[in-house]
Amino acid sequence: MISRRTTLLVAKIICNKFTKRSADFTSTGFVKGYSYKVESENLREFLFEFNVDGYTIDNLCEDYHTKDYLNKLIMDIHTGMFYSRKEYKKCQQLGQSDLKNMIIGILSRNIQPESRENLENLLRIDGYIYEKERLYEINTDIDDKVNLINAMLKKINVENTTEFDIFYKNMNEHFENSKWEDSINNSRKLYELILKEVAKYYSINIEKTNKSFEKVQAVEIRKYLEDVKFFSEDELNIIRYFYKYMSNIGSHTKLALEGQADFSRVIAINIVLYSLRRLETYIDKAK
Repeated sequence: MISRRTTLLVAKIICNKFTKRSADFTSTGFVKGYSYKVESENLREFLFEFNVDGYTIDNLCEDYHTKDYLNKLIMDIHTGMFYSRKEYKKCQQLGQSDLKNMIIGILSRNIQPESRENLENLLRIDGYIYEKERLYEINTDIDDKVNLINAMLKKINVENTTEFDIFYKNMNEHFENSKWEDSINNSRKLYELILKEVAKYYSINIEKTNKSFEKVQAVEIRKYLEDVKFFSEDELNIIRYFYKYMSNIGSHTKLALEGQADFSRVIAINIVLYSLRRLETYIDKAK
């Protein structure tokens, strides 16, 4: 769910981008002051392009709305009050959909680029990542997935799951002991191990090419899985995001490493599950 904190930033970005300073006049035509008003046509075009609901577009895009009032309306979208004062709880799902589409628009157009990293960090806390004009929801509960992953590994004859167990244990223990870089490194080792096992099984049992992956770099394994169209486009986008995310970790401050280590654990486990579940579909088709 898009949080109130994320919505506050979304509202600020949209209000900064789609309002302009204009004069306020008295009834006799004299300027009595200035205020920021909505640029309704520009805002309408933006919201329409990114599939925001028509009711939302019509009620946000009024020239007489002030910047502060537009900000209030966007915050009401989050609570559902924008759509109905009486049944606002029933409208919160529609509000989430509109907010997600606004976020996709902000990131796709790179509006207010100085706020991009902050917005993406808030999205990760909410359980979302953005890649190629899509917002993907990431399951942040990882501890209950270990038994499922081990069972799936046994299904593809990876009887010795010791390496996976070691990487998983180290990833969590290093995180608990504030060894952020070590936790991140074990997240990387964990998902690279599984991609290797998946590629090996697919080559031998599905593609029947018997490729060897023993001394192959992780990037080559990923390329092989891309070349054989192993993943769906959405799954590939998430994997590409993870590679990009991991490669940028060194550029962040130490203060940010805790959040990055936590998110690295989450997305590594999600990629492991995507990979194993995708392999299961190929196994079932081959029966």
